[in-house]
Amino acid sequence: MKLFVMSLSLFVLLSLPGKLFAECAWVLWEKTERETGKAVDSYTTWELIDAHAEKFTCDHVKEKVWKVRADSYADLNEHTGIRKIQTVPGELVALLLKTGGYINYYFYCIPDTIDPRK
Repeated sequence: MKLFVMSLSLFVLLSLPGKLFAECAWVLWEKTERETGKAVDSYTTWELIDAHAEKFTCDHVKEKVWKVRADSYADLNEHTGIRKIQTVPGELVALLLKTGGYINYYFYCIPDTIDPRK
């Protein structure tokens, strides 16, 4: 009987955080880091893009938002201040500026219980 109670307790403890985590909303955030070499022009911002009931859906939308951002810089001839673009699919669009600075766009799906701006 003790083994049953201990097993049941362990099961409840291990499954509880997952259930609590699964019932939150998922928020898609875009984090922008700009570094120009001048303190006055450097900044980090967070923009709330969208929210979803399921992480799978948030991740799916994140991929699409990332692709739109990456595609917007596909033709470097249209962006005279950019030297190079580097990407990590679904996660990062990094722009290396001709001035030596950079702009990084990161994409995250974060539970609505967490505010990344803090």
